[in-house]
Amino acid sequence: MASAENSTLDWRSAYAYIFRKAQDTARDRVYFDPAVRLAKLDGLGPLGQFVYDTSRVDTAQRRFLDEGNLDLRTPLEWQVYGETYKVP
Repeated sequence: MASAENSTLDWRSAYAYIFRKAQDTARDRVYFDPAVRLAKLDGLGPLGQFVYDTSRVDTAQRRFLDEGNLDLRTPLEWQVYGETYKVP
């Protein structure tokens, strides 16, 4: 019985991984890659490229805009849903 349960869990894990990869590939092909290409053609840096890829500028990106850090110079620190992220 334990073997059957393990194989079911393995199948679910594999399916979730494959589904996520398919979503990421579709997102990049349809939205991300074209947005970055167009932003680069317009001479925008990393933050501008990100803004082209989203329909909103949330608090984290707004902070970088307000600070004039359009090239996303490090170190960076921001919060999303109370979780702090840092790029040294």
